[in-house]
Amino acid sequence: MKNGITFVMIAKNEEAVIESNIQSILQFSGSDFEIILVNSGSTDRSPYIMRKYSDEHTSVTFTNSRKPGPSAARNEGLRLANLEYVFFLDGDVELENGFIAAALDEFKNSPNTCAIAGKLAEEQYTPNYSRIMNTVPDRYNRNAKTRVKRFGGIFLARREATINAGEWDERLFCHEDTDYAIRLGMLGHLIVIPEKMGTHKTVKYENRMTEMIRSGYFRGVGLFVRKYILKPTIWIPFLISHRYLYPVLLMLLTMIWSLLFHSYLLLGILAIAMLDITIGLARGKTLKSWLLSHYVAPAQVLVGFLCGNKT
Repeated sequence: MKNGITFVMIAKNEEAVIESNIQSILQFSGSDFEIILVNSGSTDRSPYIMRKYSDEHTSVTFTNSRKPGPSAARNEGLRLANLEYVFFLDGDVELENGFIAAALDEFKNSPNTCAIAGKLAEEQYTPNYSRIMNTVPDRYNRNAKTRVKRFGGIFLARREATINAGEWDERLFCHEDTDYAIRLGMLGHLIVIPEKMGTHKTVKYENRMTEMIRSGYFRGVGLFVRKYILKPTIWIPFLISHRYLYPVLLMLLTMIWSLLFHSYLLLGILAIAMLDITIGLARGKTLKSWLLSHYVAPAQVLVGFLCGNKT
C-alpha cells in the first residue's frame, strides 16, 4: 500500500461551504495525498463544484454514491482509496492542516492505534450562510490525549484497519459513525488528541428536535440499539450519553403498565404522563419541547428498534 493519505469527503447539499472546504484539503503540505469527493444525493450545486475540482486537479476524483445515506457514500470513497491512511470528512468541515502531522506522529509511536480524532470547532451560521451567529471552540471538549470507545464521523484511520473493519453499515442512517468507530475499536486503539482537526460549518440549531423527528432520526437510534441489543455495554452507555435513556424507559414503563393492568390502561398512561410533564414544566421546559423529546422521539426509537428498516 502506497504511503500517503486519502481524503474521503462526502457531501449532500453543501454548496455554501464545500468549495472553501475542498481548498483547505488542497492546501495540505505533507505526504502524498488524494481526494475522493462523493456526492450523496445533492439537489443543489454541490456536484457541479466537486466535479469542477476533479477536472482541475489530478489528485481529485469525483463520484456519485450509488445509494442514499452517509454510509453508502463513505463506502464509495473507500473503494477508491489507494493510500496508507484514510481521512473521513464531511462536506461542511474545513480541514486544519496541523492536525495531520500530530496524528501521523501518534500513529508512528503507537502501532496499536487504528484511528485518531481531534478537536472539532464549529461555526453556526444564519440559514443563508450570510453571517456567523455563534462559534464553539471544541464540540467535544477534547483537552487531553485519551483512549476512547467511539467518536464521530471525522477522523484519520489506517487504511488496513478500515479494510479489516469492513464497510460502513448502510442500514444505519444515523450514528453510523458510532457503529464504525466501535468496530474499529475492536481492532485496536481509538485515540483523541487535543489538536484542532477542523471546523464544522453549519446553520444555527433552531427547532432542531422538530427537524430530527421529521427526518426520522430517532428511528435510526432504534436501529442502532437493535443492532447491538445483545451487547448492553454498548447500547446502554450510548443511550445515556445522548440523553435518550430516560424518555425511552418512560415509554417502556407505560407499555409495561398497559400490559399488566389492562383495565387501568388509560388511567396509568395519563398518570405517568402528567407526572412527567409536571417535572418538565417545573424545569422550565415548554410543553411542546417536552412532548417531542419525551414522547414523540422515544416512540420513533421504539419503532426503529421493533421494525428495523421495514418502516
